Amino acid sequence: MPSAVWSGHTINAESIRELRLSLVQIVEDLLVAEGSALQVTTEYLNGQEVLFTDTFDALAKQLQLAEELIDGFNSLARLVRVPLTQEAKFHSDRCLP
Repeated sequence: MPSAVWSGHTINAESIRELRLSLVQIVEDLLVAEGSALQVTTEYLNGQEVLFTDTFDALAKQLQLAEELIDGFNSLARLVRVPLTQEAKFHSDRCLP
């Protein structure tokens, strides 16, 4: 089974699976927060932003960082030859498998 060393840690298919589970939870939490704010904004506040500007900016930054983490995850998975099937691949366009 292929593996690679990154920052002194061996990366293999099992560690990719564990990383994926953690990353799914992080991205899912961010998307739920974004979706909740959007739903409240559109359904109850007639388009008025529910988040303060700094909070909105922080959420946007976290979503951008999540996209970078997804890209890094996909690169690591390719490096150790873990197939990026529809079920196992993250998409940086915010679509979860």
